[in-house]
Amino acid sequence: MLIRFGVENYGSIRDYQEISFVASRLKDGDGGLIERSLPGLSGLSYLRCLAVYGPNAAGKSTLLGAIRNLRELILGSYGKGPSAPLPHAPFALDRDSPKRPTRYLVEFVARGVRYRYELSHTAYAITGEDLRAYPKGKEQLWFRRGPRGVQGSTHVSVPKAALQLLNDNVPLLSFLANYQNLRSHDAIAPVHEWFRDGLVYLNRGPSGSNDFPFSGEIIDGNRGSDFARSFIREMVRSADLGISDVSVERREIGEDDRVAIARSASIPVDMVPDTMKSVVFGHRGPRGDMATFDMGRESDGTNRIFDLSGFVAVALEGGATMVVDELDASLHPTLLSALIRSFQDPDSNPNDAQLLFSAHNTRPLSDDLLRRDQVWLVDKRDGSTEVVPLTDYGPRKGEALEQGYLAGRYSAVPVVPRRFAPAREGK
Repeated sequence: MLIRFGVENYGSIRDYQEISFVASRLKDGDGGLIERSLPGLSGLSYLRCLAVYGPNAAGKSTLLGAIRNLRELILGSYGKGPSAPLPHAPFALDRDSPKRPTRYLVEFVARGVRYRYELSHTAYAITGEDLRAYPKGKEQLWFRRGPRGVQGSTHVSVPKAALQLLNDNVPLLSFLANYQNLRSHDAIAPVHEWFRDGLVYLNRGPSGSNDFPFSGEIIDGNRGSDFARSFIREMVRSADLGISDVSVERREIGEDDRVAIARSASIPVDMVPDTMKSVVFGHRGPRGDMATFDMGRESDGTNRIFDLSGFVAVALEGGATMVVDELDASLHPTLLSALIRSFQDPDSNPNDAQLLFSAHNTRPLSDDLLRRDQVWLVDKRDGSTEVVPLTDYGPRKGEALEQGYLAGRYSAVPVVPRRFAPAREGK
């Protein structure tokens, strides 16, 4: 479970910005709440969903992309050469920010324990790293990394001999999680697993017909569970797309085709598989006749729903936090609301999965889907992204949030130039 996430000096974000899944004291009912007692945080409830709204280019994708970037730093840095660059994209509209590190802070729950992890980095080095745990409410410093090196603890010992193998561009968390012979490996494992399995990130838009999608791997049986396969098929059918089934087909690739593929991809021929997999959708005609179409012949909406279904299934089954940029891309508003409702409803979400998404479609603001504290607004001031909760504007209970948002009552809407407006008669 994600409690809060913050980032500083990343893309359009200059100053530290933070979003929080901690519920407010608003009397908006229990819908969308996770009731979980955590040591040291008594009396708090947590949110199942957070929606991020704002105009184009305000920084919504930047905010969610920062979560993805942190996840990739943790999961993908280990094994790189010591001179490999880190994905550093600091704020560029002043003189000082490009020289400063990017900083992330994330607080979450893994295997029932609350953790707080902080990471700072430049293009070529980790400049700061800090991991703390709260198993009984009292803070435990597990390790700290800074200008003076690495400071371990009685909870996570870091042998000096092992530190000689730690590159400047690798997070210590990644290093310890991948060194199974170290005593600290077992202690670190839940934290690393949360980044790997407890945090699911999905880019906006359909994956397209050229990539074999994650949902296809689940249908094929290579990943996921029977629940996930059943969920995907049910979600696709219930979307009223005229689809009766979805499956994976294989076809052999001839030698000439393999050579052509290898040449176009600049890879050895032996790396090209002998067979090619494709996802196909079965459509039943009015007389019961069946026809199958691959993803390239389906609409963006169909592909988007199929793409989403696998990630949603995995998140709901595992109680993970799913992050989706532009959740509403190619989705009908009714389907958008239904997807959000699947996370909000404890009956369909018994494992307390969470959904963090950005959108432009304001239908969820009018469907009584979201509490007032589940909406966050992103806007720019002096070229820098600012993130604030809707509750800062003091909306009343029962207020028409969609109307208020579109009217600019809460800011975070685009200012449309006069030349975009239609000319009036006689002008």
